[in-house]
Parts: sequence; structure tokens; C-alpha cells
Amino acid sequence: ARLKKKEPKTELEKLQVENLHLRTENALLKNEGFSRGTESPSTVQWAKAIDKLRSEYPLDLLLRLRKITRSVFYYHLKRL
Repeated sequence: ARLKKKEPKTELEKLQVENLHLRTENALLKNEGFSRGTESPSTVQWAKAIDKLRSEYPLDLLLRLRKITRSVFYYHLKRL
């Protein structure tokens, strides 16, 4: 079962959540050198990058940042 999302209450908690989002997005872009490429990465490439990073960052956040559903992620992961 997934944990319920708790809304940050203090300014510190809000900043910590924002920091996590920014670090996660930065890690995703750096992971495969996506920021240097000229063409947009495919869903398969994003799935590979997310798979590498899911031990360090929350999977839900990684998927939300890339707008990939959990089922699509596992579909591509199974095909790799």
C-alpha cells in the first residue's frame, strides 16, 4: 500500500520538498545526458533512467516528473 501524501506544514518542510523535486529532476536529466541531446528522449530511455535512479529517489516522484504512468514504466522495464 502506498503512503498518503502529507502536506508540508512549515516553511522548512516546503523547502525540503522543493529541494527533493529539484535534485530528482536534475539527476534524471544528468543520468543519460539528456540535457545535451538534440532530440527528445523516448519513453524507453526515460524508463531506463528512472530504473537506475529509483533506489535513490521516490519512484512516484520520478514518474510524476516525467509524466509516465506506473503501468507504462513497468511495461517498458519488462521489455528491456
